[in-house]
Amino acid sequence: MPVSSLFCEGNDKSPDQRMLAILLSGICQVRGVGGKYEFSQRIRFARENKLEVFGIRDRDFNFEDTTYITSSPRKWQGKDNDKTILLGWYWERTEIENYLIDPHVVEKALSSKVTLSIQDYQSALAASAESLTYYTAARLALSRSRPRTPPMSNSWGEKHGKDDHRLPNLRSEKNCREQIITMTQDYQRAHAINENDVSEKFEIYLSQCRPHGERFQNFLTFFSGKDLLWSMESSLKSLGFASPNEFRERILKGLENSLDSVWTWLPEWQNLRAELENA
Repeated sequence: MPVSSLFCEGNDKSPDQRMLAILLSGICQVRGVGGKYEFSQRIRFARENKLEVFGIRDRDFNFEDTTYITSSPRKWQGKDNDKTILLGWYWERTEIENYLIDPHVVEKALSSKVTLSIQDYQSALAASAESLTYYTAARLALSRSRPRTPPMSNSWGEKHGKDDHRLPNLRSEKNCREQIITMTQDYQRAHAINENDVSEKFEIYLSQCRPHGERFQNFLTFFSGKDLLWSMESSLKSLGFASPNEFRERILKGLENSLDSVWTWLPEWQNLRAELENA
């Protein structure tokens, strides 16, 4: 039986659903089913009703602790009694924005529609990543220290855009160390978590997230795409975009209106189509 639907995070017409609908045109329908919690139960319920469905999730910061790159989505497996089953896939990159801000995608999506110096954009993106060194290490340390439930927040700061994405304006090493202590102490009051363990993880991830570290060298995979997008706010305005939200929308529109086979633009997009065709 061919795959009938791919479930994704977000609602219908969310950036996730819109991008996937383009990438999987002619393969299957794409449905946004909300947040990641209870995602696997939605897939299992659909299968109980004889629907051939899979799901795709963001990698986030609590995925397997590896830094190798395959340019392919990672398998998302679960258990059905004692049998291992394929629920779907995790994106290799942290979240959907990591693909939408990729310079190769930006250049092809905007094409002749916008006069944009791709060199200036790449410089802005690199500066954004460097500004997120300490904050990304802190988010990783918090994510890898929290119990599965109840979740502990791994972000803080001011809310940005219609998604209310949190990103602090102050994210120096000192700010991030102080915030780790504050957040773990708050969490400790109700749940068991070791502050020293979080600090030790921060040191490890900090070396990886600094400019010569392996995570920084591949920041489009391992940093948060939303963080990268919103920390470019002033740069994007100087490049002629009203806001990061408007920039993201222009990229999505470019994908939707492109006459190309958009899934050929990135190897992971091609590999996702192949996974669905062979599922």
